[in-house]
Amino acid sequence: MISVNHKAIFIHNPKVAGTSINILLKDQQFTHKSLHQAKDGSNDNNTGEWKIGTARRLERGFEQEEWSSYFKFGFVRNPWDRMISSWKNRGEKKYSDFKDFVLSYPFKEEYRDIIWHTMPQYIHLCDEDDCLMLDYTGRFEHLEEDLNCISDILNINLGKVPHSNKTERKSYKEYYDQETIDKVAEIYKKDIELFQYEFNI
Repeated sequence: MISVNHKAIFIHNPKVAGTSINILLKDQQFTHKSLHQAKDGSNDNNTGEWKIGTARRLERGFEQEEWSSYFKFGFVRNPWDRMISSWKNRGEKKYSDFKDFVLSYPFKEEYRDIIWHTMPQYIHLCDEDDCLMLDYTGRFEHLEEDLNCISDILNINLGKVPHSNKTERKSYKEYYDQETIDKVAEIYKKDIELFQYEFNI
């Protein structure tokens, strides 16, 4: 979402409270910007460019000087926890068993919605050289605190986070065995290194 008034862009990283944050930002006159249209007029859903993630697709709609002038922020989440959320919200209808879901990665091409929501977070938030494109990287684990920091930076009052797309579930640690712990570590190796996450036993 984008605010011209506040010169700010929210980079939506899937399954990291983005829907809830969008609701708060909409109240502050942030608006959606389509990701699908490339500068040459082609549609990402047809070309496969959707796989470059959120930030790089948004950047294409700006001149470089304009893009650089905006305050860009987003959020990250523990990959093991995020994988549970992706399964509960997007994958459970096709994979009733969580272990089967994890071990089926990479998913079939026709499962594009699942692929989008399980892509490594660095793809959504980094450029083609794997450099972070955000000015502020918040964490799902202390969402309210980091949103307060963003509120202070932008001089707005975002208020309390609504719980949108929330699913009923146990602690993420209860879903895993050693095989699935290791598989997620393999899938999200760059996320774990870049954002310094670990599986908390």
